[in-house]
Amino acid sequence: MFHVVDYHATLLGIGGMELNAYGDGINQWPYISTGVPKLRRFQFIYNIDEHGSAIRDGDYKLIFGNTDKHSTDFTGKFRLYRITTDPTESKDISKDNPAIVARMKAKLLSLANFSRKNPENCHVMYV
Repeated sequence: MFHVVDYHATLLGIGGMELNAYGDGINQWPYISTGVPKLRRFQFIYNIDEHGSAIRDGDYKLIFGNTDKHSTDFTGKFRLYRITTDPTESKDISKDNPAIVARMKAKLLSLANFSRKNPENCHVMYV
């Protein structure tokens, strides 16, 4: 997974700096230049707040509530998508995969609890 948080670390890598990560980002330059990743991200936190939360783990993305702060439609339920086969997140597969939902929900709630207890260190949970 390549995300906007990787831009800074990757640009530093392109500039010749030897680093695997910087802040929340991963240096993706080795992967771009050679096709072989040095580090890979398998989990990503999209958002954790009172409006909604979302986490990606491998092929799956779990969403709770509504992550769009401008919308008033708060569903209050967990939705699961396999984004490698459903990139538009159109088919909620949470009912068919309760074990995946439970595992990802536990991780998301653990990270939310960590960030509330350690607001000054919450950046460490993203990489």
